[in-house]
Amino acid sequence: MQIKIKAGFAGGTLAAPPSKSMAHRALLCAALANGQSRVAGICASDDMLATMRAMRALGARIVYDADTGSALVHGAGTQLCGGDGVAASVLPPVTCGDGAGAQLCGGGAGAQLCDGAGAAASVLPPVTCGGGAGAAASVLPPVDCGESGSTLRFVIPLFALSGASVTLTGQGRLPERPQGVYADLFAARGLLFAQSGTGITLRGPLPAGEYAVDGSVSSQFISGLLFALPLLDGDSVIRIAPPFESRSYVDLTLRAMADFGVHAAWENEFTIRIKGNQKYSACHYTVEGDCSQAAFFAVLAACLPEHAATTAGARTAGFSPKGHAAFSARISGGEDALSACPGAVTLTNLRADTLQGDRVIFSVLQRCGARLSRGADGSVSVHPSRERLRAADIDLTDCPDLGPVLMVLGLFCTGETVLRGAGRLRLKECDRIAAMQCEVQKLGGKISVQKDADGGDTVRVRGAGTQDGAGAQGSAGAQDGAGAQGGAGTQDGAGTQGGAGTQDGASALHASFALEGHGDHRIVMALCVAALAAGFSADCTMSGAEAVSKSYPHFFDDLRALGAAIEWIEGAPAHEESNT
Repeated sequence: MQIKIKAGFAGGTLAAPPSKSMAHRALLCAALANGQSRVAGICASDDMLATMRAMRALGARIVYDADTGSALVHGAGTQLCGGDGVAASVLPPVTCGDGAGAQLCGGGAGAQLCDGAGAAASVLPPVTCGGGAGAAASVLPPVDCGESGSTLRFVIPLFALSGASVTLTGQGRLPERPQGVYADLFAARGLLFAQSGTGITLRGPLPAGEYAVDGSVSSQFISGLLFALPLLDGDSVIRIAPPFESRSYVDLTLRAMADFGVHAAWENEFTIRIKGNQKYSACHYTVEGDCSQAAFFAVLAACLPEHAATTAGARTAGFSPKGHAAFSARISGGEDALSACPGAVTLTNLRADTLQGDRVIFSVLQRCGARLSRGADGSVSVHPSRERLRAADIDLTDCPDLGPVLMVLGLFCTGETVLRGAGRLRLKECDRIAAMQCEVQKLGGKISVQKDADGGDTVRVRGAGTQDGAGAQGSAGAQDGAGAQGGAGTQDGAGTQGGAGTQDGASALHASFALEGHGDHRIVMALCVAALAAGFSADCTMSGAEAVSKSYPHFFDDLRALGAAIEWIEGAPAHEESNT
């Protein structure tokens, strides 16, 4: 699918979409609980659908209401495949239609009913899985994890609670992503774990005990073990070998588990102790807003020059496609409020005491000189800058998902932005470092990479201006110093038509007609921010825009509701066909 990005951004108030990280965790805990839970705040992204499929395959029944963004979860509890040695009926995974009225639903008493977007319902036969360690192992149907690394790594230990064999499949780069931590743990216990080009085949039962985990690859391995180990008969301990990256994600897992009645405790910085024989308790749970998704709008507002913001498009506020009513963008205060501070964005639905590592985006913006204020309720307001932002030295160890949008931020800062601990960006849906280097170069910017002594990557981004003077903040004079400090050769201070770059010698940005999303949702969203913040007089086009469906299918809807001019050139999603 291809989009056209035009200049213009009005700003307004946006309810941040639900946190994908916390939604994964809440769905898993609810599916493992005894009884019925309601999980509110679930965006029907591809990754969320993958987690629902996996938990239904483990015996949970899930009814998802796309109109309210909530899921009714009948947890598997002790009937979880392999739980307490009890044989359970496990249903083959079903991919339901993801249209506006689609529902994912589990049937009762050994049957699974699926009614997606008006499709005829079908009843699927149960599959009996092996029970405890002494039970004869059987083979479960394959489970499709889509492209969701969280889904795959979270459910591997859960499926390994039984003696049944199962193959977890994936799409895109997911089957290639490193799983060596689990491979070593399974091998040390004499359990099957085989990774191929299409997925992973494994067989338990996973025992209680001591688990040594490399903390430098992904915290998802630690979280996966944390979900499963409390269900075993004995106590367990997880020892994490430093360096320990993304610790905040483990804290998110511990918070979600505690909310569902299961507890594990830090003994020290690298050790977690888990009591066995615990049970998850059903509850009503609301997923908090997502700091990593809010980051795109915060960076856009901060990088937009105050003079370049516009109220154009503000009257389209309230656009709320079916299935997105709970999380749609909203403009508040009317035209007068927008005129008072055009381009400003207020982000709501954020938890003031969030444990999300990506919350650092707001402190990073403040370090760069952004105009930012916080509310007691967790809301954050970001205003277009009156002066050029300053480059910063940023550690991505605990917030790797911010990598692409921070590279965009660096383009609009004076000096050189340094992103340390960036190596894991190469192991995502695409090689995010290489992808951003390629696409930023098309826009006239430059990203360089330095190999560290430990084999990791440090990314460096030089600040840039714009060739056409259409609005990249900090657009300075030409390299020969034609303009004054912070000024430029033309009357409006925007730089000369053919200006080669900013005063600090950085390259000049220009529009591109051939941007590519590289099959990665965060690359697509970051490039949109770059194009809108630069405010090119010419349009930018980008293919592969459909990748946003992985985590934030209504990203473009929310941009439009804030006054951005985004048009589908071809292949508009079904929910947008009547609006293009």
